[in-house]
Amino acid sequence: MGVVYARRMTGARRRAVGLGLILGACGCVPRARLCAGPSECAPQGSCVAGRCVANVGIAEIQRAERLVLEPVARAWLRRGKPTAGRLAVLGRDADSDSTLLFRFSATLPRDARVVEAYLLLERSDAVDMGPDPVELHALRIAEPWDERNGWPFVPRLEDLRSPMTRATTSGPRVVRLDVTQIVRRWPTLDARDQGLAVVADVATPTGIAFVMEPLSETSLGPRLELYLR
Repeated sequence: MGVVYARRMTGARRRAVGLGLILGACGCVPRARLCAGPSECAPQGSCVAGRCVANVGIAEIQRAERLVLEPVARAWLRRGKPTAGRLAVLGRDADSDSTLLFRFSATLPRDARVVEAYLLLERSDAVDMGPDPVELHALRIAEPWDERNGWPFVPRLEDLRSPMTRATTSGPRVVRLDVTQIVRRWPTLDARDQGLAVVADVATPTGIAFVMEPLSETSLGPRLELYLR
């Protein structure tokens, strides 16, 4: 069962501490982290799209059908601020409890098997990012929401323990977040599946800026990448 986030958030640092206490009490393992290269995987595995995959399992991903979707709704929620704009910043001390929300129109058949699913976010250079890495993970949006509403209308979020992604200035421009466990529930047509949220675990002085809408012909904006069988 996932950990449910309260409607009123209290900041990325306090959120991380509170979640740590919950996990410590239930004996859960720490949140997994996406790999950045082959050296982080076992000798029998490879780093594929940020995940350590056994070499025997790579063929399954290669045989899967790849589907890329753009969001039909998106929002950047931050305390006391409007949500409009083509850029969004997460994990910044000044507004550490900011949240990104995305809804996708993905009608998957009940017998669809989601091999892998990733939310792709494009970093922006419009806001300078400091040397400290920003750690991000995705949550399940568990109730309806309207992109026209700002703070404090934060929908209920559920943590299904999706892996953490560490974003840095020297890392790829496209940041990948593993949302496989969330998307695998979508074929059941559960009314509580209302999209994907992204939060930062720990705030830094600058945070990290993302493109919410394509800024040019070479800019793609947020996307959902599915691998289906």
